[in-house]
Amino acid sequence: MEKQRNKYTLPAFFRRDKAKSDTVSVRDDSRKPWNSMAIVKKIFWGVTAVLAAMLLWGYVLLTQNPDRQKTFNGIEVKLESGSEADLLYKNLMVYGSISELLQDVSVTVSAPLNDITKLEPADITATVNFNDVHGSGVTRIRIRAASTTGSVVAIEPSYIDVDIDDITTRTISVDQTFEGELEDGYWHGTPTVSPRSISIKGARRDVESIKTAICRIDLDGLAESINHSVILTLLDEEGEEVDSAVLLESIPSVNVQMQVLPYKLVDINYTIADELDPGLEITSAILSTDQVTVACDAETLSQLSSIEADPIYVGDYSVPGIYEQTLQLSGIPEDAVIIDNTNLRTVKLTIMVIEVKDEKVFENMGITLTGRRDGCIYAFYLPDENGNLGEPLVRLAANIVIYGPHSTVEAVTSSDLMLLLDVSGLGEGAYDLPLRLVWNTAVAPLESIEFPTTVHVVITLGEQ
Repeated sequence: MEKQRNKYTLPAFFRRDKAKSDTVSVRDDSRKPWNSMAIVKKIFWGVTAVLAAMLLWGYVLLTQNPDRQKTFNGIEVKLESGSEADLLYKNLMVYGSISELLQDVSVTVSAPLNDITKLEPADITATVNFNDVHGSGVTRIRIRAASTTGSVVAIEPSYIDVDIDDITTRTISVDQTFEGELEDGYWHGTPTVSPRSISIKGARRDVESIKTAICRIDLDGLAESINHSVILTLLDEEGEEVDSAVLLESIPSVNVQMQVLPYKLVDINYTIADELDPGLEITSAILSTDQVTVACDAETLSQLSSIEADPIYVGDYSVPGIYEQTLQLSGIPEDAVIIDNTNLRTVKLTIMVIEVKDEKVFENMGITLTGRRDGCIYAFYLPDENGNLGEPLVRLAANIVIYGPHSTVEAVTSSDLMLLLDVSGLGEGAYDLPLRLVWNTAVAPLESIEFPTTVHVVITLGEQ
């Protein structure tokens, strides 16, 4: 009996039509089932299948070239050329910073497969324009995008909200302030700032918020006069600084001129050209300013020791009193500045004139004796400062010394004075009697009168 052949069922992957199965050769029948294949063969056949599928898919793509989409992030939004100028032409402008409004966007582009792979962010543009803006207020503006290849199918975000404000112009004052300090020994004059007001132009809200402009003058390190331009600082009502970038025109500035010079303290000297009338003297002469601070160039200042005033004349002063003279100053360097008073060219001198105190001595002025009795002998003694009597007077006389204003003293003569001694009713004995001074005429009061106030009298009986 013929031995029966082993039969098995092939996997579906290898299975053939029945019509062809009869023609399978003995060699085909001898192939091993998939499950019984070695692992290497399995890998080989698997890789072969994948490669075949990929080749087939690539062929389809190359022949069909279908559209594909790609999203590009971080695309910069730019303002279309002439767009801002068009807004300004309408007397409008963006309130705030345009650069802060134009944030990056994401743009999705559709293009054929062959092209989409070559597309880069540089091929994408995103723009906005203000052509449709015609008034102030918050306006929503659409963002437009374009690609060098394919077409833009989406923009995210697709619009921006822009705050539009009217353009206005306003004039504000310019104030000045100093910062820092000059070196010791230097002085600065009052600066000349030009112009004293400026015109600012920009968004209405920005312009109305600016109240003043400050010219800050830096004194640190200055050793010479200045003449240069200074950028202004804009301040709002609270004194806070406003960024000048909000203005449409250039940053405002002013020209500053200011003297800076070394200085020192200098005496004012004067002389008296004539003399007072006799009997008068000057007790005080006071200058309204006896020293001044002078600022000028260093070389001239080093040679300046004093400033001379005109000489004064006092010969016409005939009576005591207070007199004032105005003295012209001379010797001030041409370009010098007197810091205390920049216009100082004269000083006032106040002079006090009084009458000289004078003294006059009337020697041996006779003493008139009254009340003398016959039969009595009189001896007279004038005590000295220690009370000693000394020798009796040969002649009944004494010295009178007067002191007072020169004119009064000069007017007194010996005939105006009389010394009286009264011995009435006195008998023998020794007496200290008062000596009286009598004025014969009325004279101005004197400050002092000196004469012996007591006379020692010794009376004895007998014929003299």
